Amino acid sequence: MPRSSAKDDPRFRKAVRKIIENTTITVPDVMKCADFKSDEIKNMSLNQRIRRAAAAARGGQKPSSIAVDPSMMSSVSTVTATPPLKKLGENLVM
Repeated sequence: MPRSSAKDDPRFRKAVRKIIENTTITVPDVMKCADFKSDEIKNMSLNQRIRRAAAAARGGQKPSSIAVDPSMMSSVSTVTATPPLKKLGENLVM
């Protein structure tokens, strides 16, 4: 698919729309849903154009990016913050 006509292709628009609707789906899966041929699905340039078009349609924001303020994070994990077990002679209760 020539670069200039990619955005005009209804399959391209369908793929971008599907990515926006379902943020967990992969680009190759979206391309299959949009009826791209197998050689087009393997085309990494086309994959990247679809990925970038979806990001631009979302306002340039990646769906998996989360802003975390380091001052709000705990330095102690809940896994390591469990109380110690009692001695072997006593009941093994936490």
